[in-house]
Amino acid sequence: MYAPLQLPNFRMFITGQTISTIGTLVQMTAQSWVVYQLTLSPAALGWVTMLGSLLMLLLGPFAGSIADRVPRRTLLIGTQGVLGLLPATLAILVQTDVI
Repeated sequence: MYAPLQLPNFRMFITGQTISTIGTLVQMTAQSWVVYQLTLSPAALGWVTMLGSLLMLLLGPFAGSIADRVPRRTLLIGTQGVLGLLPATLAILVQTDVI
């Protein structure tokens, strides 16, 4: 069961994915919190969740075809970089009272 963890590359990958998943969950929680604090509307929370899921549904097939053509390392670094910029932007906008 733990044999794959003996491989350094797999350990590095699984550690990175775990950190990324935790970051995504924290981002979703913070985003929902900001939306609720601004609107005090459960319906607005539903809209935020729906639009996030709709984006994945619409772009998923295109992303799959791109993922087949781009080197994995480049794709992972690019997507993780973008996924890191989004919560950083949200944090900066909230901290500077722009939102």
